[in-house]
Amino acid sequence: MNISNLSKNFGRKQALEGVSFQLDHRCTALLGPNGAGKTTLIKCIAGLTPIIGGKVILDDLGNDSAGLRVGYLPQSFSFLPNLTVREALNYLGNLSKIAAEALDSEVESVIEQTNLSEYAEVRIKALSGGTARRLGIAQALLGSPNLILLDEPTAGLDIEERVKLKSVLSLAKESNSILISTHQVEDIVDVCERVLVIDNGRLIYDGLLCDLAQPTIEKGYLALLEKARG
Repeated sequence: MNISNLSKNFGRKQALEGVSFQLDHRCTALLGPNGAGKTTLIKCIAGLTPIIGGKVILDDLGNDSAGLRVGYLPQSFSFLPNLTVREALNYLGNLSKIAAEALDSEVESVIEQTNLSEYAEVRIKALSGGTARRLGIAQALLGSPNLILLDEPTAGLDIEERVKLKSVLSLAKESNSILISTHQVEDIVDVCERVLVIDNGRLIYDGLLCDLAQPTIEKGYLALLEKARG
């Protein structure tokens, strides 16, 4: 995937300014403080918000036409509360036009990948926040997408649920290209090798996560933000 000079405005506010990078077949973090432009960038890549300049070219991941499948977890995920986990995934699989003969096995596969087997017949309204986020990731995995976009997947979770979610992401990255948006460094340690740092709508770092450690990743990240802001 190639992002070239991407720009986006909301009225007079410039949300993205000349953002350019390439995304390959691995797990990449999109790191930045709240309000940096992460969600806007994710939505532009997903085709959910129009851009005013630049290009999003997805051909490296399949094709930016009929053959491409993109999985997306929004920052706030909710669904019909009275459906069970399995019913919700079947419903969403139908909306995604997964072939009827493949749907049952596809749903079972993502339930197993996200450790939701014990919750498969539980209604969504009875799920904890962390389990609901795992359901959100499960629906993003439906249909074997070429690219998975996860916007703040650990938002609102306690430490135990964060650990469980990182385990799910570590497994998912073995067979999917993933872009994870977050404002917390600890969310991406041991999950992502590469990191993109964005601040005030500008990409200020693109490199290996380990190279950001000066002397720790957290301190290196904060120093990078301070330098970018002059």
